[in-house]
Amino acid sequence: MKKKLNIIQFTPYFSPHIGWVEKVSEWIFLKWTQWISSIYSWNIWQQWVVYNNKKKNIIDNKTKVFFPSFDIIDNFPIPMLWTRNYRSSHKKLLQIIKQNSDEDFVIITHTRFFISSYIWGIFARKNKLKWVHIEHGSDYVKLSSRWKSSIAYLYDKTFGKWVIKNSDQVLAISSAASSFVKTAFSRGDVDLWYRGTSIPEKTNKKETKVEFLYIGRLVHLKWVSDVLEAFSKIQWDSILTIIGEGEERKKLEQKTRDLKISSRVIFVWGMNHDLIIQQLVKKKYILINPSYQEWMPTTVIEWLATQNVVIASDVWGTREISQENDLILFPAGDIATLGNTMKKTLNDYDMLSWKSYDYLQKNFSWKKSVENLYTLIR
Repeated sequence: MKKKLNIIQFTPYFSPHIGWVEKVSEWIFLKWTQWISSIYSWNIWQQWVVYNNKKKNIIDNKTKVFFPSFDIIDNFPIPMLWTRNYRSSHKKLLQIIKQNSDEDFVIITHTRFFISSYIWGIFARKNKLKWVHIEHGSDYVKLSSRWKSSIAYLYDKTFGKWVIKNSDQVLAISSAASSFVKTAFSRGDVDLWYRGTSIPEKTNKKETKVEFLYIGRLVHLKWVSDVLEAFSKIQWDSILTIIGEGEERKKLEQKTRDLKISSRVIFVWGMNHDLIIQQLVKKKYILINPSYQEWMPTTVIEWLATQNVVIASDVWGTREISQENDLILFPAGDIATLGNTMKKTLNDYDMLSWKSYDYLQKNFSWKKSVENLYTLIR
């Protein structure tokens, strides 16, 4: 019989906020079956929640509490430590742990760069709780300017380094992330853990028309503008749909007008994840991930699992997802190569699709992933 193991994940953001960390932490939260599974996160895109007693706090062994916070810069939340709500939530967390002092609790943080990993690492050390850090990054953070990237680097070498050095255990979500942590922060004992995803059943009933698709945040670091540039060189009967939200949206819409492709580009606001997967299963898509920096993108795994073809920038852990022909890599920022790859893939789609399906089923299912996580941290 498996030993009961309570996990408390501390994350910078949580669903419905869109991002790689949110998706991984949400699925761990939902799929964990070894006892209590809790999420404590900042309240960006959330309503503040704190439960009044233990009975309400544990519903089907799942708990979610959101602390008040704000984005000091884009994609970098800071907790409002001085507020009454924050202090109340913090006190409630300590009460839950104290009330269950005869059980094992494991603190899990995600990505060294977010301040949440530093703050909750201190919490784990102070309260003598086992602290497991899951590292998603495979490089130093690259921001929109050199001086911003320099500040991020200094942060990484102080707060980020402290997180890596002081956590009881570090799990890396890709071999690229593992190598980076070992090299950049001189920590040798890093375990590899591939996060999972839901794998839809195979289907032979897809619609015949092939379309291009981008799904994700519309922010500078995703470089969606490269996709528009490349798409402008493709024949006029093809369609590109962009699903997502972000501060770059108006700029990207204007770019479609400047490139004279606005009639072929459809912008859709953020959609429910399950609805997106249903759409991907029904239709034939060439999905594009142009990011200049990427951990091991969950989105690419999901897209391939729906028996579609993916064109992705060859960065960090992406190439570990599959060696099959339905994952096509290109050098990040090489718009000419991206455009030529899009053209060729449009013609060869039926010869490429579904090649990775069996491999993904074996290596990236959530059942296998959660079992591996339990084995690693118990």
